[in-house]
Amino acid sequence: MRLGSYYKTLKLIEHVGAYDGYWLSLIDASLKIALDLSPAKSYHDINYVRGDALNKPLKSNTFDIIFTLDVIEHVSDEIKFMSELFRVCKKNGYIIITTPHSDLKIFPSFLTDWIHRKWGHYRKKGYNKSELETLLSSISYKYEIIEFKCINVWFFMKLYLLLRVLWIVSKNTTIKAMKFLVTVENKYFLNRGNWMWIVILKKLR
Repeated sequence: MRLGSYYKTLKLIEHVGAYDGYWLSLIDASLKIALDLSPAKSYHDINYVRGDALNKPLKSNTFDIIFTLDVIEHVSDEIKFMSELFRVCKKNGYIIITTPHSDLKIFPSFLTDWIHRKWGHYRKKGYNKSELETLLSSISYKYEIIEFKCINVWFFMKLYLLLRVLWIVSKNTTIKAMKFLVTVENKYFLNRGNWMWIVILKKLR
């Protein structure tokens, strides 16, 4: 399911690890918080917060939806990271997490370790479903998993280096290209998913 399916009717959104807030800029919401260790203020309608995802300078039970894209594999304390996501999320709010699958490979395969280092994957390269389930079971909040799947990004991995260059030239063109690749993946049901996507509903304790 698309991210937009969750935020269409929601008002308060936080993006953890937002950097310049680009993805938040695509969303229409009454309050958009971009949390990052070194935020790059680029959009006037986004509130940028400099802070640590392990100790957020934000009130509890605040956000309707929180999304964090490919961040959890970078943090030093994954349990604290997850607990902070739940702390600032409202009851019946959503938490959306993406992370590379632990078995992710790019093309050519001999560059995989180099790419992981470029991505800053020094602690962990990614997660599999079992690892994420174990991590969630260790936190003190009640929750319901709404969606849990491994996304097909086989074409993306094969064309990563080309897309990386294209991103430098034109973000919009790259996004269009990625949308096309996702459409092709889904149409032909290429069972080669290597990116984890999880949507969690926070419930009462």
